[in-house]
Amino acid sequence: MIVGKTTTHEFAYGPMGDVAANGPCANPHDPARMAGGSSAGSAAAVAAGLVPLAVGTDTGGSVRIPAALCGVAGLRPSPDGIPGAGVFPLSWSLDTVGPIAGCVADVALGWRVLAGAREDLPEAPSAIRIGVPTGAWFDRVEPRVAAAVEDAVRRLGGDAREVAVPDAEELYHLYRVVQSAEAVSIHRERLDTAPELFCPETLDRLRLAERVPAWEYARSLRRMHELRAAAVRRLAGVDVLVLPTVPVPAPPLGFRDGVAGWDTTRDALLAFTVPWSTLGLPAVSVPLPGDGLPVGAQLVGLPGGDAELLALAARLD
Repeated sequence: MIVGKTTTHEFAYGPMGDVAANGPCANPHDPARMAGGSSAGSAAAVAAGLVPLAVGTDTGGSVRIPAALCGVAGLRPSPDGIPGAGVFPLSWSLDTVGPIAGCVADVALGWRVLAGAREDLPEAPSAIRIGVPTGAWFDRVEPRVAAAVEDAVRRLGGDAREVAVPDAEELYHLYRVVQSAEAVSIHRERLDTAPELFCPETLDRLRLAERVPAWEYARSLRRMHELRAAAVRRLAGVDVLVLPTVPVPAPPLGFRDGVAGWDTTRDALLAFTVPWSTLGLPAVSVPLPGDGLPVGAQLVGLPGGDAELLALAARLD
């Protein structure tokens, strides 16, 4: 049974969840803080106990970010793993549809239904090889978040080793270029005929995105597909990558300043989810135990390895 339509950041164009014609979506753990976006209402509804399962969309992190900030689980599946028919797009090269639930087991149930998967999840290997992404990009994280994820790595068991991601900044740049150009293309007519109907922040972002030249979009799209073709090498020698979903707990509603070494709130929220979106890898955010505002661990798997990824993530339930 469908209960209702939940709030999203306007046109799914933001990771905060506090920009919408009907007002900001508050975090159930602290109504003065953001729920994350863009699938803010879906995560908040699950966290508040209103529904056991919700559907969101994830372009750069829009399922995983609100899941982490609200203390629930959320999956970005492999590209085309779940049909996107009927979903209003943001960026056709990056959009995915994913389930949000209170635990990984329920996310897996939602994924099986939405993806049409008939088989049960496979058994996770007894000895897990864990990769921990490293590099200056991943050093900017609040200590409490880092400590919670380090504990999750220990609870998963197995051997853990560092995996260098020296091109994280390039992956972020490619995402921004591709998403911006495609978002402007989708909203071209609305920008020309009724710009006053957009929320001011959304309109400002789209006006900025208009400045992306065609040559940069074409070059970035080609580079993104080159990197996706070689993405499997990122997990050479490991079964899963584990890192924070978001480097900070939920910021206050309306907050846009830098945090934890990031220039803006938007950059901080997207920093650890965007690289895997660019590479087309499946990723799931898992809520971690602890006091205070929620923290999420992000597990990243092989292309098409959604079932195996969920089986590993279920160990943290």
